[in-house]
Amino acid sequence: MVVTAEQLEVERSAQSLAPRYESLIRVAEAIRSHRDQKDLFQFLTVELRQVVPFDGMAQVDHAGNKVNWHFSEAYDPRRCRVSDIPNEETAAWWVHRTQQPLVIQIADEETRSTIEALNKLGLRSLCALPLSTAHRQLGSLVFLSQIADAYSSDEVRFLSLVAGQIALAMDDALAQERLNVLLDLTNRVVSKLDLRELLREVSGSIRRVMQCDGVSVTLPDPETGQLRLYAFDFPGAKGNVHEGDVISAEDSETLVKAFRTGQPVCVAKVESTADPLASAKGVKSLYHLPLISRERVLGVLGLGSSAVNAFAEGDAAFLAQIANQIA
Repeated sequence: MVVTAEQLEVERSAQSLAPRYESLIRVAEAIRSHRDQKDLFQFLTVELRQVVPFDGMAQVDHAGNKVNWHFSEAYDPRRCRVSDIPNEETAAWWVHRTQQPLVIQIADEETRSTIEALNKLGLRSLCALPLSTAHRQLGSLVFLSQIADAYSSDEVRFLSLVAGQIALAMDDALAQERLNVLLDLTNRVVSKLDLRELLREVSGSIRRVMQCDGVSVTLPDPETGQLRLYAFDFPGAKGNVHEGDVISAEDSETLVKAFRTGQPVCVAKVESTADPLASAKGVKSLYHLPLISRERVLGVLGLGSSAVNAFAEGDAAFLAQIANQIA
């Protein structure tokens, strides 16, 4: 049998890709067992070097609140203060919002502040990919290289596979984390006798797993019927908001709407006229879920984020389960 040069090239290419795929599988499995989402990016910068060579990397976290940056030792990001660039002006943020891949030759771009900063660092190529599954959007991942035209169509296809595997692994890890929160909530409901203490702990757990900025539980006053802030978990919150404060329609029209209608209210972009209290605290998006038991609305579970449109459709089922447990 005669083997052509083209066949030999295909075989060599397959052999060179095999170790990368094996490493990718190991990375995906490691992510699934990596329960702490806070330091996931640092974990990725170490583990992905087995799969993808890069000089810099950026990631939008799954809640869309933050752009994380990492550069190899040869680069000093303090020279151009990349971390000071507003999230909305970064390629990582654009890909997260549009869910479209982006390949850029940095030297050819002039209009974006991020690109200008990366160019000053001597980086020449950028490949940004969405991290998403059928269930939810999980941010984006950006690879940076000092090599011009580093990302060929074949390399982009492989990097898309990398992003897909990472997203699936992150989705699995997040689902397990949320399941743990539900189980923990069930145990706490059984063991805790003090309602306020229970709701404080639950609010903190929800804030951490949802990676949002604040969580509250609002209940009607048994004597006056006015809605009062019963439990409040918002570290570093601006302004004077305390447990026990009355929440009126003038403070949060959308929260009162959720209580009166018994329907969830998702606010993709907070308006100061409808939610002046949240707006004053720097909150950009809200999600209010009525706490319902036996067809009666008992209160409202509220989540707030400093990111616009932070709460996706995929979060609704999990948050509904939480609300049912609390009620």
